[in-house]
This record gives sequence, C-alpha cells and structure tokens, in this order.
Amino acid sequence: MGKLIDEKVFQAYFKERFSEYIIEINGKKEQITGVTTGPDFPDLYCTINGKTVHCEVEWLSSNFIKHNHHTHKNFPDFKKHNGFLLVFDKDEQPVSDIQQIIVNEKDFKKWFKKNAGKIFDESVEEFKTGSEKRRKTAKVWIVYISPDMKKNFRTGIDDPKRTKTWGWPNNVPKPRISMLKKMKKDDLLVFFGPTINTGKNAKDSNGKPNSGKSIYARMKGTYTELYKSHINKENYKIEQISVYRIKKGYWNESNASEEEKRKYEIIKKIFK
Repeated sequence: MGKLIDEKVFQAYFKERFSEYIIEINGKKEQITGVTTGPDFPDLYCTINGKTVHCEVEWLSSNFIKHNHHTHKNFPDFKKHNGFLLVFDKDEQPVSDIQQIIVNEKDFKKWFKKNAGKIFDESVEEFKTGSEKRRKTAKVWIVYISPDMKKNFRTGIDDPKRTKTWGWPNNVPKPRISMLKKMKKDDLLVFFGPTINTGKNAKDSNGKPNSGKSIYARMKGTYTELYKSHINKENYKIEQISVYRIKKGYWNESNASEEEKRKYEIIKKIFK
C-alpha cells in the first residue's frame, strides 16, 4: 500500500510549525519567520531576514530527482534563492548540493493527530461540492437586500449597463463559502428587500417610532415576548423582489490566473 497522507498535508504542517526548524545559509544558522504557498515548484516560500527563500517538500529526498525538479525551468531561481529540501526521510545525499531538512517525526505526528478532523473535512469537501455540481435540477437561492446592500445591488445587478455580477467578500465564514460553491449555472437567485415598516403607529422594542424603517427577522422563543407588543403594529412591505438565472457559478478571483482577473474602475457617480 502506498502513502495515504497527501504531500499537501506535509506542506500544511510546515506552514504552521516552521518556527521549530533552523536553516543554514552561507554557513550561518537562520530562523524562518514566515511561510506561504509557492507556485508548485517550489512548494513553499519562506521568509528569512526579510528575504524569500525557496522550499520544496518531499517525503523522500530521492523524489526531488524523480520528479525532475533539477531540470525544471524554476530550478535556477530555486538555487538563487537558497532553496532547500524538507523531507521525511533523507534517502539520498547529496541532491544537487541542496540543503536537506529532516522533519521532526514526533512533532509531525502530534500536529497530525490534533488536526486530523480538519484534514478529513478539507479532503472530502471537493467530493461534497462535486455531487452538487453533478446535480441536474436547478436550485433556488434567496438573498436578502438590506438598506446598506441596496446601493451595491443597484450597481452590480439592477443597472442594465452593468455586468450583473454579485459577489461576497473573502472574509465570509467558511460555511458560507461552502454554500456559495454549490451555486451553479441555471440556478435561480432571488433578491428581495429591503423590508420596511409602513405602520403609522409601529414602534420598536424600545418604544420608539419605527414607521418607514427596516424590519429585521425576529426569532421565536424568548424573543417573542420582547417583540410581541410592537410586532402586531407593523405592516410589512418588501420594496423589491428580483429573480435572476445564474449564468456562471462560483468563481473566486484570488484563485484566477492573471489573464482571468478582471479590471476594475471607480464609478464616481455612485458616490454623489
């Protein structure tokens, strides 16, 4: 049976535990202060004394030659940036005169046990979203347009001169990103709102007038008694309901190539 742990797990370990390792550059031991993902070769970019140092991750040091990294177009740059090899087992020495760092097996095992649940979830996520992509029937997705979102909606969706593109910021919670990935072409996207209060005598939970203001969803349970006195005085009105068919599914610009990335310009009229 071959290896069951993907090399990306090995990379993820080092991105979190790099501070436990020392690299030798020009005969001097140096501390790594940061690690980011590389372009494939090298796997990782390390920061040492403010400079970028390349790192390739392999289970066995002999894989460096087997994978033809020594003939890769990026190899000269790898050498130029003091590239080193992080390995689980040093089964070949030397490898193109490249420094080899052997992983601390106990530390790696401890980290793996701690992160096993997360690793499992991330490993099966692509298959979960894959089943969504294979579905044949369209789904209906509903988005509430708050007063703050109203201007963005008119700019990105409602304006016939625009591209009719809607998006979410990168810092949304992971469960929401998982949901967004399930959206696909031909699904229906329903926008509604804002929902406002047209009741003349409506009051909020503090007893202040609430006529003409936004109404937010109330939760059942303990909140019922809190809002009971003024809910009955509210007259709900949804300002707008719009339904669109999705022409392109989930797309993340941060993962796009330079050719795919879009150009943006400031639309001054929006802010007047």
